[in-house]
Amino acid sequence: MVQAENDGGTIRTRLVTLLPRLRRFAAVLAGDRQGGDELLRAACKIMLDEGHRYQRGTPFARWAFSEIYAVWLARLRAHRQPIAQVRADEGLFAGAPPDGATDAPPPPVAGFLASLPPQQRSVILLVYGEGLSYEDAAKVLDTPTETVAARVSRALAALIDRLGPLDGRGRAGATVEPFDPEPKQANA
Repeated sequence: MVQAENDGGTIRTRLVTLLPRLRRFAAVLAGDRQGGDELLRAACKIMLDEGHRYQRGTPFARWAFSEIYAVWLARLRAHRQPIAQVRADEGLFAGAPPDGATDAPPPPVAGFLASLPPQQRSVILLVYGEGLSYEDAAKVLDTPTETVAARVSRALAALIDRLGPLDGRGRAGATVEPFDPEPKQANA
């Protein structure tokens, strides 16, 4: 096993510290925790065996996310038949339940995120969940920054459609009056 040194830590040590974040990303790509764990194991094995590919100066988390995405993409491409874009498990987006709650239903936004295609789910997680810039997310996903922006835009447009019309204060659920092109006549 390769143990590349970088800033005083081995790849193994750095991966261990990132595992919760990497696990969430892998699960979001795979659509469920079991598939995500399998994807994460495969990607971690590759990162440990081929740690020499890590380049100093590259943010380690970005490199690790990239490696997971590359393994996921390689698996998709390996199938002879197209794989259906399955709905993800809503629990991936629900977060930790409040204290004392055991069977709390996931929040409505969890269902929305679960319904997004994997490419949009991954972009939303990287940009809003992990705080990556569009440029860094583009590097993780090996795609142009414009593609990341388009995926975020499509996901946000779908969210707005799901929420319905907005009221004057930007809140969802407003009722929309039909547009009448004729001005109202004042009663004289």
